[in-house]
Amino acid sequence: MGKVKSYNTFDTTTFKGGLFMITRNFSLAIKAVVVKDNQYLLLHKSVSEMEKTKINSHNPWDLPGGSIQFFEKNVDGLLREVKEETGLNVKVIKPLYVYDAIRPHLHMTIITYLCKYTSGILSLSNEHDSYKWITHEELDSLDMPEWLKNYFYMAIEEYENL
Repeated sequence: MGKVKSYNTFDTTTFKGGLFMITRNFSLAIKAVVVKDNQYLLLHKSVSEMEKTKINSHNPWDLPGGSIQFFEKNVDGLLREVKEETGLNVKVIKPLYVYDAIRPHLHMTIITYLCKYTSGILSLSNEHDSYKWITHEELDSLDMPEWLKNYFYMAIEEYENL
């Protein structure tokens, strides 16, 4: 066995390679289920966003959110992403769900939060081309993946029990 390297002789190439691997292949993302007047915000991805999506590229429906920046707290990143993508200000109520999307090229941990609309006029970024506010009753009739419906069901249950 070789000697254990001290921090003074730390292999910076290995360190940089390891850091690059972590930042390139691992991502922490946050998403928001936004509630306003007992309706929940559902976004539709734009064509350009669909082309570059690495997770669920076959699903056009989305929640506001995105990747956390280095040294950014989850909640701060969530508030920033919701504002950038929708123009809305929200209050974070609580975390709803944590999901690990593991693919051959990517490991993404996604934390979904329940949020309440506080102010702002909805204005979409170029990541989305349309939106709708949906009710609990409409959810079953929408053509979307079951996992996304389940996020809404969790949010509805949590919000009704506040």
